[in-house]
Amino acid sequence: MDNMSLSLRFGFSGGKSLARYVACLKYPGERRCCALGSHPYMYRLQVSLQLNVHNTQTDLLITTAYISLGSNIGDRAANLKAAIERLREFGKVVAVSAFYETEPVEFTAQPWFLNCVVKLETAYSPQQLLAGILGIEQQMGRHRGAEKGPRNIDLDILLFGDLIVDEPELTIPHPAMHERRFVLEPLAEIAPDDWHPICRQTIRQLLAALPPGQAVRLASSDTPRIEHS
Repeated sequence: MDNMSLSLRFGFSGGKSLARYVACLKYPGERRCCALGSHPYMYRLQVSLQLNVHNTQTDLLITTAYISLGSNIGDRAANLKAAIERLREFGKVVAVSAFYETEPVEFTAQPWFLNCVVKLETAYSPQQLLAGILGIEQQMGRHRGAEKGPRNIDLDILLFGDLIVDEPELTIPHPAMHERRFVLEPLAEIAPDDWHPICRQTIRQLLAALPPGQAVRLASSDTPRIEHS
């Protein structure tokens, strides 16, 4: 056996909530490294030993993230597909929900949205992933006009493992996800039994608890469903 590894996850985020982050103890012999994360409340510890100097493969801690995508300007389906392809730069796209036609909420005087949710396995931190998806929006020419107004692409991190983040620029779980049918409907399709770490309910349960309201319906069957073991 070339490598033996044991991974534990812990941490504090935002100075408030206990969250699991990263501590990785590896036994692959002569090299040791220790790195402290840049955020004052997020800690990353990695210790590695090289047993076989000819085997320098690095094991990364992978976390499952769920990302909501939406578009209501231009070729909405093409916009979503292009964003999904760009997400591959930040990890492995494991599953993509069907596309859903969704009625606008809050600011209703705009076209209907096309929405979906992506399951992404990533080695990036939540902050790095946020920077990445904001970069995707910028690369795709998103112009942030009126708040909640029309947009060609919109990406939001919904869940990041069972991590809880409370920072000025990033809140995980997404603070409104449990109230939004256009989020919960596609999320329940690919992750019905995943757990909301604050509400302490599954996605299926959160969807079932929603009151009648926003119209959400399946779009055409031309969706880029992807599922890997």
